[in-house]
Amino acid sequence: MSLPDDVISLLRDEAYLDLCRNALKDALERLTAEKQQVTETLRNFEEERTGYFDRVESEVVHLALAIARKILQRETELDPTLLAALVRIALDRMQCGPAVRIRVVTAEVERWRQMGEGGGSAARWEVAADDELQPGDCVVETELGNANFGFAAQMHDVEEAFAQLLAHKPDRA
Repeated sequence: MSLPDDVISLLRDEAYLDLCRNALKDALERLTAEKQQVTETLRNFEEERTGYFDRVESEVVHLALAIARKILQRETELDPTLLAALVRIALDRMQCGPAVRIRVVTAEVERWRQMGEGGGSAARWEVAADDELQPGDCVVETELGNANFGFAAQMHDVEEAFAQLLAHKPDRA
């Protein structure tokens, strides 16, 4: 016994619709799974990128400080009056009284005395030898307090400031 053509056509259409529904369901499941995989990959990439920049940031700061140290050290070696000019500017701004004492290594005492006499500003200083200091160091003592204007001390202060900035930087969101 055979089925009428309209029943066969209806069964064929029903089977075709079931096949399409199953194919669509499978495609949606695969699409959902791939979307989750892409989302997870992007999340992992963001974590790796953030970690990379956190690691590199510190290295870049250290590299910048090393470059600055070399440039400034070379500048102070080429022009030893640069440090004296900085000291004179600081003393003029602080408007210190006459009791200003500069401590430097013995080899630099005479040069500092000459720079103190020919500076042309209100700041005058007494120069004393202190061989516990390094060449290029300069400790200024006034009634307001003491300050180390030496290259190493200034670079140390800059490095400390950068370290504090890095330690207190806000987390990336």
